[in-house]
Amino acid sequence: KLHFCEESSRKFEILFILTTMQVQVFGDYETIEKIAESSSNTVFRVNKGGVQYIIKGLASNVSPLFGNQRLRKEYDICQKMYQKSQEYFLEPVELYQGGNPGIVWEDKGLISLKSFLVSTTISIKLFLK
Repeated sequence: KLHFCEESSRKFEILFILTTMQVQVFGDYETIEKIAESSSNTVFRVNKGGVQYIIKGLASNVSPLFGNQRLRKEYDICQKMYQKSQEYFLEPVELYQGGNPGIVWEDKGLISLKSFLVSTTISIKLFLK
């Protein structure tokens, strides 16, 4: 139960604390920004040792048991896809297993497939190629 003081500055301070408590923490990775969020995942841009990475973590409402299994399978699939075609897929750097598990990729400054498809018109022939 929270107790709010009458002073507006105190209310702001308590609100700030509650808001910052919801930030995901990934060990040594420093969160820069939230890129995307869905009902099952949250994607962050993070920094570690001066290098930027992308981490796809579980949304807060996802069961850790099933979420961890799903991330493990997704990580394995991403590894296999990268091994088959390094030209089109990014290699996952690691499957982070700390308090908030997630798949880590180096941030190459690329755009998402969704953003690409929204901003670009391609022919059916090229799409099916």
